Amino acid sequence: MSAEDRCCLCGRDGHLSKDCPQGDAARKQRDEIDLGDGHRIVFSEYQGEKRVGANVLHPPVEGKCGGEGWIAFEGTSWVKVFDHKIATWKVEQAEPFTISPSILCRACGDHGFIRDGKWVRA
Repeated sequence: MSAEDRCCLCGRDGHLSKDCPQGDAARKQRDEIDLGDGHRIVFSEYQGEKRVGANVLHPPVEGKCGGEGWIAFEGTSWVKVFDHKIATWKVEQAEPFTISPSILCRACGDHGFIRDGKWVRA
C-alpha cells in the first residue's frame, strides 16, 4: 500500500478511506459528504462562516489526475473578498446538498452534478 492509498480520513496506512473504521465520525467531523461514484466533498469555512466552499475529490479518470478541485459558493464571505472575480456555484439546497452548475475538472475531464447529496455524471 503506497502513501497514495493511505486513508484520507484518519491518515493511517492499512486501509482505504472507504473501509475506515472511523469513517462516519471522521466524515462528520471534517464536514464531508460521500457523494458516491468515488466522489467526496469536504466543506471549507472562512472567518467563522461554515461552508463557504469545498474541495471536490474524485478518482483518476483514464489514468489522469485523480485529485481535487476547490469550488466557492456564491454569496459567502470568501467570495466577497474577491469581489466577483472568481467562479461560484449556487447552493440550491443545503440538505440534501445540491448545487449548480455542474463541476468540470479541467485536468482530467471528470464532469458531473451534485444533486440530492449524490454525484451524477454529466
